[in-house]
Amino acid sequence: GPYQHFSMAVFRAVENRKPVIRAANTGVSGFIDSRGKVLGATSLFQRTAMTMDVATDARRKN
Repeated sequence: GPYQHFSMAVFRAVENRKPVIRAANTGVSGFIDSRGKVLGATSLFQRTAMTMDVATDARRKN
């Protein structure tokens, strides 16, 4: 379900040591830091706008 998908995103953040921003149409959206701490999350089926500053790795070149 939607909570499982969000909890998997928490594990991806921890295992990759990278913050995760998850956006879902009908599930849980939110911000997760690189340690797995949920910094903000939405409720199910709620139209919500969220903003947050996210640090990027300035050394990485794309």
